[in-house]
Amino acid sequence: MGSDNNAHGIYLINFNYQENAPWNIGKPQPALVQLFDNYPLSGPVLDAGCGAGDLAISIANRRHKTLGIDLSENAVEIAKGKVPTLKPEVQTLLDFRVGDALKPSLFGNWFDAIVDSGFYHLFDQNTRDEYAGELFSSLNAGGRYYLLGFAIDSPIPNAPKQVTQDEIRKRFNQGNGWNILSLEPAEFITMFPRPRDKIPAFSACIEKLDL
Repeated sequence: MGSDNNAHGIYLINFNYQENAPWNIGKPQPALVQLFDNYPLSGPVLDAGCGAGDLAISIANRRHKTLGIDLSENAVEIAKGKVPTLKPEVQTLLDFRVGDALKPSLFGNWFDAIVDSGFYHLFDQNTRDEYAGELFSSLNAGGRYYLLGFAIDSPIPNAPKQVTQDEIRKRFNQGNGWNILSLEPAEFITMFPRPRDKIPAFSACIEKLDL
């Protein structure tokens, strides 16, 4: 990886994952739900950095086979603990595993969608380049990458790093085998008190070209 130190710091935070983490709002981010409504998902789906599993569960409720991956064993155990409360037909569509979500190709190259709720924005530009290559290797032709990331930087060590429209357009361009279907300003909802309860963000739906 191009930024082992940065990734290591992020992952140390993930190892201490708590269900009441400020980014865990108990439901999918509304901006992603809107993106799914406008640009429908198809399965199977990979949830990269699935955390407590609420996004993956919501996708399974849409009747898509969904795999949630997170490096944190604690997060995955929290997610798995929610599965028995779901309808049997939803349970059969869900799988949660401990693993490196920066390398989705380790889990197959057969996904029709990869969803990313606050994972991409954790990493520096070199790591994002490598991650984009992994996404390309893991998606079927015509598959879609759904992204929600902060549009601002934070001075806090190991905090999310800014995502910009220019960066997304350069990284996910047609020359690299992508077509951007949507790239819009959005909000990332947190459990922080105002004014940090709604963080400026970007949402994107990016399709892998059938070359």
